[in-house]
Amino acid sequence: MDERDIIEGGFKQNIIRVLVATSTLSSGVNLPAPRFIVRSPHCHGFPIDILQYRQIIGRAGRMGVDTAGESYLICNENERKMGEEVATQKLPLIKSCFGVGHFSNCLKRALLEVVAGCVVSTTEEAFEYIKCTLLYMSTNEHFNENPIHRCLKLLIEHQFVRENDN
Repeated sequence: MDERDIIEGGFKQNIIRVLVATSTLSSGVNLPAPRFIVRSPHCHGFPIDILQYRQIIGRAGRMGVDTAGESYLICNENERKMGEEVATQKLPLIKSCFGVGHFSNCLKRALLEVVAGCVVSTTEEAFEYIKCTLLYMSTNEHFNENPIHRCLKLLIEHQFVRENDN
């Protein structure tokens, strides 16, 4: 960590002008730069996907740091088609990990966290919290409240939370 902090500081102060990093390091640090060069459309022998590629190049031209950014994907002739596919793919649609219409462990955990963190203390507040999630926003009028009721009931039955008689 000490070496990493020194390198990050030197890069941010423009003392270090070029930084070469593994894909692991490139995902683990916050080093905005005007230009990113990705040397291959492969990572550990497998083709990188659009999410990995965007994660790596997303530091080029970071808002608030630069006004524009550039990225280059270097491919040999055999990798050209793969490189073009990676660079031009559309990002997949995002969906909630809470799930829709089933008894999701993620939903149970989220509800438990907001109760334990004193963010919500009533069933009504739990529903207000859920209304601020991607799950609710992406299901619009088709939202089914049964999974929330079941999650709250389960948390009460297992004494993770308790009902207040007041």
